Amino acid sequence: MVETYSWHTDYVKAVACSDMLSIAASTGLDAQLVLWDTEKAREPLQIYPLEGSSYSLSMSSDGHLLACGTTSKHVQLFDTRGTCKLPKIKGHEDNIRALVMNSEGTLLISGSSDRSFKLWDLRNHSKPLTTYNNHTDSIWSLWVDKNRFHEVYSGSRDGTVRKTDLRTEISTLLVVEQEPILKILPDIDGDTMWVSTPEKLHRWKLGDPKKPFQSLDRRPGIVEYKCLSNRLNILTRNSEGHVQLWDTCSGTCKSFGDDLDPEVLKKTELEQLAASIETKNWVPSWFKVSINSGSLVLHLDNPSCFDAEVLAEDLKISKDKDGDDEVTEKSADEFVDVTVNLGAHVLDGIFSNWVIGYKDRKEQAQGKSAEIENITLGPHINEEEEEKGMKWEERKAEKKNRRKQRKDREKAKRHTKPFVLPPNTQVTIGEVNSETNVSRGLYSKAISDFLGEEKLPQWVLQSILDNMFKCRVSSTISFTISSTGPGLEPMPRVKRFNATRLLLVEKILKWIAANIEIPAISSQSEKQDLIEVLCNSRPLPPDINLATVLQLYWRSSIKALVLEFRLKETSSLGQ
Repeated sequence: MVETYSWHTDYVKAVACSDMLSIAASTGLDAQLVLWDTEKAREPLQIYPLEGSSYSLSMSSDGHLLACGTTSKHVQLFDTRGTCKLPKIKGHEDNIRALVMNSEGTLLISGSSDRSFKLWDLRNHSKPLTTYNNHTDSIWSLWVDKNRFHEVYSGSRDGTVRKTDLRTEISTLLVVEQEPILKILPDIDGDTMWVSTPEKLHRWKLGDPKKPFQSLDRRPGIVEYKCLSNRLNILTRNSEGHVQLWDTCSGTCKSFGDDLDPEVLKKTELEQLAASIETKNWVPSWFKVSINSGSLVLHLDNPSCFDAEVLAEDLKISKDKDGDDEVTEKSADEFVDVTVNLGAHVLDGIFSNWVIGYKDRKEQAQGKSAEIENITLGPHINEEEEEKGMKWEERKAEKKNRRKQRKDREKAKRHTKPFVLPPNTQVTIGEVNSETNVSRGLYSKAISDFLGEEKLPQWVLQSILDNMFKCRVSSTISFTISSTGPGLEPMPRVKRFNATRLLLVEKILKWIAANIEIPAISSQSEKQDLIEVLCNSRPLPPDINLATVLQLYWRSSIKALVLEFRLKETSSLGQ
C-alpha cells in the first residue's frame, strides 16, 4: 500500500490511473468521481458528481480523458484538464459494469448488465461501432491489452470467460466457472489467466475450459476489531463471524469463543466479548490499527510507539540471571521491577534478523577501506539540535531522562526474552509527508528476509542499535496519601511520594500496614487485610497500578494524584 486517500462516503468500486502523469481517479457507490494527484495532494484535485452509483472507470494513458460507467445506463466522459464539457455515451439498456479504453483515448469498450459489450469511437460516439452479445447474463469484467486492442476478454455473471476478436467477430469460450466472474487478468505469457469469483481465485490454462490447474481459496477478511485496555491483545471478527484473539507483541492469534454457540458468538457485540476478558490495568496506546485490507495491520510511529511500558513479569518473558527461559523462585524477585518498553521490544523482535546481518557486515568491513553504505532513511536525529531552545534545567532533565531510559532498556534486554514474531510477518517501511500528512510506503518485506543492508528510519536505528528512544510519558507519578474515616489514628501529616507509574496498589497497602497502628492488631498482614485505598472515594483493587489509577479513577492531568485509605466497611473496627 503506497498511498491511502480517504474521501468517499461509500464503497469504492473502481480505480484508474494514467501511464504518463501522476494522477489517478476513483469512483463508487457514493455517486462521485474523484481525481487525485498521487504525488503531493492529500485533498482531491477535482470532484465530479455522477447521476448514479458507479462500478467502472477507465483513463487514457495521457490522463486527459476519463470514462465512467454508472447505474444510469450511460457512460459519462470527463476532460481532466477541465477545458470542456463532454457529452454522454448512450446505448446500453442497463447498468455499465466494465470499461476499457485504448492508450490514445480514441476507442472505448463498455460492458453492461444488459448482457452485451459495445465498441465505441470516442471521436464520434452517437452510436456504437459494434455490439457483441456473446453471454447469457451480465458482463462484469473486461480486459484488453492496450497494444493489441482487437482482442477482448469478457467475464460474465453466467460464469464464463470469452475471448472475442474484434476483426473477425469470432468469440471463443475460454473458462467455465460455477460462480459469477468478478475479475479477469491474463498472464503476461498469454497462455494462462487468473479468474476471480466470490469464493475462489483460479488460474486457467487457456484452451482448456474444463478445470483450473491452480486454485486459491478466499480468506475471510477482518471487518471489526476491539483493542483491550492492556494494549497487548486485540479481538477481531472476520466476514464469516469467526472471532480471534491477537497478541500485539508476538503477532500471533488464537481462536476465541470456541466454548460458545457459533450463532451466539456471531450475534454478540465485540465490545461485550472484550469486556469478558478485559484486564484491570490500563496501558497507553502505542500503535494504530487498520483493517482496510481485510488483515490486521499495526502502525508504529515515532515517538508514540514508545509511550507504553509494562512489567516484564506481566508479559511472562522474564529469564533468570543465567539466561534460562524459566524464572526460578529464587530469582523471581529480581525481575519484579524490570520494565519493558513495548514499542522498543517489538522493534527488536521485528528487526532481529536485520541486526544480525548488519553486525556481520560491520565486522567484515572493519580493517578494510570499504565502509558500510548509508543505512538511514530520513533526516538524522541530532540530540543537540532537539535541545536547542530548551532552558538549562530542561536540557539537564532531558539528558537525565535519556540516560534512565537507556539504562532501563539495557536492563530489560538482559533480563527478558525477545518477542519472536512469525518469520513471514510482512513489514512495510514508510514515511509521512510533513506538508500533506500522507503516508507513503517505500518497501515491504517479510521479517525473515531482512539482511541488514536495508535502509531504516533513524529513530528505528537508534532504538534497535543504541537502545535510545524518546518516551513522552513520564515514568513516575507523584501522589499524596492520608487516612480517612473512623477507627484509625489520623496521620500526623500528609505523605507525599514519587513512584514508578507501574507501582501496584498492593504495595501501597503494604507500606500503609507497616506504618499505621490499629488497636488490638499487631500483624502486618492482618492490618493489610483490614484496610483499603481510595481515589475519588472509590475503593481501588490491589492488583492495579498507578498509571491505571491516574487514567481511570483520578482523570485529571492538572492536579497531583490524591489517595486516601480507611478501614474496610466490612470491618467491625470501623463501626
